[in-house]
Amino acid sequence: MNRTHLQLKRSLQGSLINRAKLTEPFGYIIKPFDDRELLTVVEMALYKHQAEMKLRASEERYRLLFDHNPLPMWLYSTDTLSFLAVNNTAVQSYGYTPEEFLGMTIVQILPEDDRVRFLENLQQMRNERVSTGEWRHRRKDGSILHAETISRPLVFAAQQVRLVIAADITEKKQLQEQFLRAQRLESLGMLASGIAHDLNNMLAPILFTAPLLRSTLSTPRELRILDTLEKSAERGSGLVRQILAFAQGTTGAPRITQLKHIARDVLAILEASFPKDITLEQHIATNAWPVQANPTQIHQVLLNLCVNARDAMPHGGTLTVNISNRCLGPAEAGGIPGARAGDWLVLEVADTGTGIPPDVLPHIWDSFFTTKTSDKGTGLGLATVRGIVTGHLGFIQLETTVGHGTTFRIFLPASQEVEHKAVSDTPLPVPKGREELILVVDDDVSIREIVGEILGHQGYQVLSCADGVEAIVNYNRRSREIALVITDVDMPNLNGAILTSTLLKLKPDLPIVAISGLASIGVNSLNVAEAKLMATAFLTKPFTAVDLLAVVHRVLHPKPQP
Repeated sequence: MNRTHLQLKRSLQGSLINRAKLTEPFGYIIKPFDDRELLTVVEMALYKHQAEMKLRASEERYRLLFDHNPLPMWLYSTDTLSFLAVNNTAVQSYGYTPEEFLGMTIVQILPEDDRVRFLENLQQMRNERVSTGEWRHRRKDGSILHAETISRPLVFAAQQVRLVIAADITEKKQLQEQFLRAQRLESLGMLASGIAHDLNNMLAPILFTAPLLRSTLSTPRELRILDTLEKSAERGSGLVRQILAFAQGTTGAPRITQLKHIARDVLAILEASFPKDITLEQHIATNAWPVQANPTQIHQVLLNLCVNARDAMPHGGTLTVNISNRCLGPAEAGGIPGARAGDWLVLEVADTGTGIPPDVLPHIWDSFFTTKTSDKGTGLGLATVRGIVTGHLGFIQLETTVGHGTTFRIFLPASQEVEHKAVSDTPLPVPKGREELILVVDDDVSIREIVGEILGHQGYQVLSCADGVEAIVNYNRRSREIALVITDVDMPNLNGAILTSTLLKLKPDLPIVAISGLASIGVNSLNVAEAKLMATAFLTKPFTAVDLLAVVHRVLHPKPQP
C-alpha cells in the first residue's frame, strides 16, 4: 500500500470510524481486495461523508432561519391547506401550540369574512413565484392581527407547499386608521363651518324680528310666546357656537365657569338624541361653586361620559348627572387615590348598565383600548377625559359593579372667584339715526330685508345689494351719500373681504361693518380673517337687533379720543 493509500485510510479511520456516530457503513468491500478496489471505496466513502455533512449544515441553517426567525413563519400544503411546520415566533404571536397549529388549516386563522377572498386568491398564487398581500389573522384568543405576508412555493416532504413569512402590521394599520379619522374630523369641521353659516342665517331673522314684534304685541300670552321664540333662537345660536368650537379644536383659555350651565346644555342635547328607553335624571345644586375651567373641554368630558353610559345600557336604564359641592378633609382625601384636601366641585355621571368587568378595568384609561367594535368606538374617550381632568388639576373616582352599573366622579378644584355677569339684562337705549344712508350687502334676501327694516325703524335710510359687484356699482353712483357699509363676508361673485378692500381703496376712511355666520375654520377662514382686519367693526351671525344698532351708532359716531 503506497503513501496515498495510507493517507486515505487514516483519514477514513480518523473522520468516520473512530467517531462512532455512523448509523450505517459508507461502503462495502469483499475480501480479498486489491489497492485499487480499496482506493475506490475510500473515495466513495469520503464523498458520501462530505455530502452528509453538507446536508446537516444545510438543515442547521434551515433550523436557525426558520425556528429562530423573529418573524412568524410556516409551511402549508397547497393541496390540503394544512399547516406542516410553524416556527416559535408564530406560536408566540398567535397563541396556538405547535400541535394545535399542525391540526389546523391556513383558512382557520382567517376571519370568516376573509376566507372567500383567500380561496379566490389561492388560485392566482399557484402561478406566482413570490406572492405578497395584507391579511387579517385571528389569534387563539379571538383578537385580530393585521399581517403583511410574503410567500413562495417549495417542495417539502415530497409535496408542494408554500413558505409564508408574516409581519405584524397591526400598529401600522391603527396609525393609518387614526390618520384617516383625523382627516374625517377635519372634513367634518369644514362641513360644520358651512352648515353653521346657513343655520346662523336662519336664526338671524328670528332674533332680528323679535324686537320689532314686541312693540306690536300687548297680551301677556303673546309676549310669552315671543320670549320663548327669542330664547330658542339664542339657544340654537349658542349650540352652533359650541359645536363649531369643538370641531375647530380651539377651546380658548380657562375662565371662571359654572358647570351647571354646561350640564344643562349637554342634557338638552342628550334628551333629544338618546334612545327613549334611557331615563335622564339630573340633580344640580343651585349653589354650585364655580371652577377655573375650559368650558368646551368640560363639555367634552361630560359628553364622553354620557355616551359611554348610554353604550353600557343597550336595553335601557337610568343615566344620572349630579353636580354638588364637597369639602375633603385630610383623612377623607387620603382614602381616595389622587385626591387632595380642599374644596371641590363634583361632577358625577352614573348609569345602571352592565358595569366594567375586572379584567377590563385596569385598561380603561389606555389610549385606543376599547371593548366596542371599530364602528362604535375609538378607545380615546376615557383617555381624553382623564387628560382633560388632570389638566384642570382634578382627579377621578370610579365605582363599578358588574351587572349593576358604573359611576364616574370628576373632582375639579373650586374657585374663590365669581362668574362675571351682566349688570342688567335690559339693554341701554340706542339713539335714533339721523337719516344716514347705509349700504347693506348680503346674498341672503331675508337678512337684507330684516336688517333694512331694523335700520329703517331706527331712523336710517337703507340701500340693499345682493352681492359685491352690485354693491360697487351702487356705491359709485351714491358714494357721497353713503355713510356706512354693512357687508356679509361669504357671498358669490365678489366676497366681503374683496369688497371691503375695494371700497377702502375708493375711500380709505369709509366705515365698514363686516358680518359673517362662518367660523374661523374651513375654506373661507382667510376671507373672514381679512375682513376682520380691514373692517371698522365685525359682528358674528346671528346677532340681535340691539347689537346691530349699537355697532352702527358707535361706528357712525365714534367717541373722540382723549
